[in-house]
Amino acid sequence: MPSTSYPPEFFEIMKRGAVEPLQITLPSWRQGAHLRHRLNNLRKDMRKENHPMLSIAEAVQFSLEPTIVKKIDPRYEEPAVLTARPSDTGDNLLENIRAAGITVTDDPALADMRGAMQSALDTFRESEPEPED
Repeated sequence: MPSTSYPPEFFEIMKRGAVEPLQITLPSWRQGAHLRHRLNNLRKDMRKENHPMLSIAEAVQFSLEPTIVKKIDPRYEEPAVLTARPSDTGDNLLENIRAAGITVTDDPALADMRGAMQSALDTFRESEPEPED
């Protein structure tokens, strides 16, 4: 399916989730799982198109709470929270890595990678339509 078939709100979820954690409460876990599935399908379709926002989409991970494995779980129809967050930031992962003494140096390759990500975010923000009053 072309990425243009998805609502613009899906792109906004990815854009915001690439910068900081974003939580969306849904009426049921089933609906949360459906949204997570659609967002992951969008990312897959963006890869096929080599979409200009792909680097942003690749920088987001999605999780759904509570964690449910089977549809027979009684929480299946209870409210759930979908979280979109920058990759590798869940469960204090980066904080634990830094606590182990692993830090980032001024490596030019890393600077290039960060610059490319920031450039993609800036380009996407510039292409947003101005809000109507």
